[in-house]
Amino acid sequence: VAFWTDISAQQDDVTLMTMTEFGRTVKQNGTGGTDHGRASCNFILGNDVNGGIVHGNVKPLAVDNLEDGRDLAVTTDFRSVFSEVADKHLKINNDTVLFPEWKGNKIGVMRNI
Repeated sequence: VAFWTDISAQQDDVTLMTMTEFGRTVKQNGTGGTDHGRASCNFILGNDVNGGIVHGNVKPLAVDNLEDGRDLAVTTDFRSVFSEVADKHLKINNDTVLFPEWKGNKIGVMRNI
């Protein structure tokens, strides 16, 4: 909140996006730890962001719903998020810059600006 307040005059020019480097597996490994998992999370702040939306469809943590019996299934590719923010905020076309070999779906994290 303090950051957003501090940049009040520049808020229309700023989109802040954070992402965890990796998730953790649901089930512990043989040494009692959790390995790098597929799940992750993003936090996106900005005037052009469709706020209050949770993307993805996480099923209950039952073994039958886990990939390899230990990890959350991927529901939203991180490239969809990155591409949409880059396209809408930075005006960078994904087809030529970020992930040229990948074609994703718009997921609605950014307003149509």
